[in-house]
Amino acid sequence: MVSSTAGLAEGVIDTSSKINCTGIFTEISNQPKCWIYPGAHGMDNVSEALRDSCNVFFYTTGFRLASKDTGSYDDENGMKYIQKYASIYGLDQKSGVEIVEKTPSIATQYPVMAAIGQSNNNYTTISLSRYVTAVASGKLYDYKLMNKIVDADGKTVKQYDSKSTDISGTLTQSQWMPSIRECVWWSKTCTMYLAAL
Repeated sequence: MVSSTAGLAEGVIDTSSKINCTGIFTEISNQPKCWIYPGAHGMDNVSEALRDSCNVFFYTTGFRLASKDTGSYDDENGMKYIQKYASIYGLDQKSGVEIVEKTPSIATQYPVMAAIGQSNNNYTTISLSRYVTAVASGKLYDYKLMNKIVDADGKTVKQYDSKSTDISGTLTQSQWMPSIRECVWWSKTCTMYLAAL
């Protein structure tokens, strides 16, 4: 969803852009494949690509981000955009929980691969939870494990407040919905359905 946000916000895709997944991305030398290869997804827009988890759509988005400023593919340029939007989602920060936590790191190389989350990034499970919550809510929360501390009589000794940063202005409302948030809803519905089986 980072690459979706980056692509939409930077104008290399829009909500109606269709990219043809042939199962293989041929614009770079290692020609990475979509998970569905030797099959293909065909023409997908961003919502469909998120739903289908189409690697070729996001490889293309990463490639376009890397080519945006100069018209020529440039790893550093592509990473600049991916890092910018990953940072907006808090993927370069600790979550705020009151326990020891490893500092996450955003990818620094290979924007085509980083666009599908495969590069030299390093995230904790709680970082990813915070990220998905930010996508779904439009707010980047500082997580807290504790609500309050009370004494033996039930009197509050210390109250903990969770803070949030509004990130909903990163995209326009028409870009958030249906493109990205619809897919979060779809994923939640699918997960609930599978859990019921």
